[in-house]
Amino acid sequence: MQPSSSPLFKYDISVCDNAALTGNPMAHAAEVKPEASSASVAAGLSAGMTYYVKLTITDIFDRSSAVTMPVTVGSSVVFDPAASYKLVNKKSGKVIDVPGHPQATARS
Repeated sequence: MQPSSSPLFKYDISVCDNAALTGNPMAHAAEVKPEASSASVAAGLSAGMTYYVKLTITDIFDRSSAVTMPVTVGSSVVFDPAASYKLVNKKSGKVIDVPGHPQATARS
């Protein structure tokens, strides 16, 4: 929204797998939230696929404005909960400690 726009009243976000936005959305979020400055939509999307996100904003005068944008999902990293991982500082080569975490130990 432009700084000179009327205040936000509600938003509606839909994620679809086609540019025509037909069929059931893969993910959807809508909320009456005048103070909103950001929003999240939980969606299980496939890497390498392009999806279409439609954002509709409605102001306090019930005027709506919509924009649709394509989004291509990058490859995601999946962590195995049964494996062990360590964070290594690339510059020093030292393992990064997580203070207060019982399973984290500092090593060099």
